[in-house]
Amino acid sequence: MGVKRTILVVEDEKDIRELVRFHLEQEGYAVREAESGESALTVVAAERPALVVLDLMLPAMGGPLRGRAPSRSSCSPPRRRRWTGSSASSSEPTTT
Repeated sequence: MGVKRTILVVEDEKDIRELVRFHLEQEGYAVREAESGESALTVVAAERPALVVLDLMLPAMGGPLRGRAPSRSSCSPPRRRRWTGSSASSSEPTTT
């Protein structure tokens, strides 16, 4: 078996965070958790996960802070994808 890709789940609600973690682990991913934007930035800087699943309604991380990597990071900007439940006609993500 190859190396597991790591996904960081950033969610302030424990039940939702655990549910997402459960399903990702069932698919074979290594999962890290953060319950705040500040702790998520620390994990991203230290571990550089392959993907970050971010709660868009996370307190204290809205607006201009969303999508930014720490300034000392040398990684390229992340590709952001948004899935919404509002469109029944498409399950394709929107890339920003």
